[in-house]
Amino acid sequence: MSEILDAINALGDATADMTLAKESFETVRQDAEQAISDHLSEADAHTQYVKTDTFEQVKKLPIYPEVMSDDSRLAMTLDSSVLTIEANQIIRLYGWLEINTSDYAVRTFSINDTKTYHLRFNLTDGFYLKDLSDVEYNPDSLEDFETAFDTSYDDLLLAEFKSGVLKVYKNVSDIPKGEFAAIETMDSYLISGTQDLMSLEIDHGFARRVNIRVKTQFLNSSTSVGHGYAILSLDEELLYSSERFHVGKDSGGYQYKTANVAEKGAIMKREKRTAVLSSTNESGNVYFNCQWHWTHIDFVSYIKAEIV
Repeated sequence: MSEILDAINALGDATADMTLAKESFETVRQDAEQAISDHLSEADAHTQYVKTDTFEQVKKLPIYPEVMSDDSRLAMTLDSSVLTIEANQIIRLYGWLEINTSDYAVRTFSINDTKTYHLRFNLTDGFYLKDLSDVEYNPDSLEDFETAFDTSYDDLLLAEFKSGVLKVYKNVSDIPKGEFAAIETMDSYLISGTQDLMSLEIDHGFARRVNIRVKTQFLNSSTSVGHGYAILSLDEELLYSSERFHVGKDSGGYQYKTANVAEKGAIMKREKRTAVLSSTNESGNVYFNCQWHWTHIDFVSYIKAEIV
């Protein structure tokens, strides 16, 4: 009998607790409804976010597209005459909109080995291939590397097929500054007539033009009377010309040496270019990286290219 009474008393206590809990929950519910109502009535309820109408105006931010891969290039294969863009790769537009290549059915294109093509992407056309001889795409018959074809904020230049070679471009929102090509040497030898001392192939690999600086340092010297000069050129465009070497005299005989340092800015389009340091010996003996008594010195001659 006592067990039944204990159970009845416990049920009474539980009922009282449930009533209290119900009253508390009702208070919380009313407070929540009021908070939601107040929130919705505010003119700018979420100040940490951009409003929908404002977002429509600013969503195309002036930020260059970026391929989200280790080397900033889109992975693709060229098998015989078929070009295929691989799946599950991300392109980021405007700094926030991420596009997956798998979302596009058209990722395979037929290539004619005798033509030059640009592979591109935009949100309207998806991936598309353009023949440089197409008058609609290239009405002014521009060269493939001209800036008119560079990646823009809305349209990416992903790759180029030319002379049977596929070149995949790097697409980044900000092109990193710094050295990207260099050649150095401590070799020494006699210069005969006009001779190329060093030759550096320059290709920054990005999908749009950049500003570069080409730098050089080199040593010419002689153990006898001699005259000559040196030039640094970029695809035969003169970047630097040394003054004519002068001859001095010391107790041991004739000698001269001149350390040349120079740099020159240039606009670099999407093309391979070659920087050549050449020297001309007009008379006597002129040496590269040599000094008096034929002793090889610890001097590094170089050509360097850097994005600035």
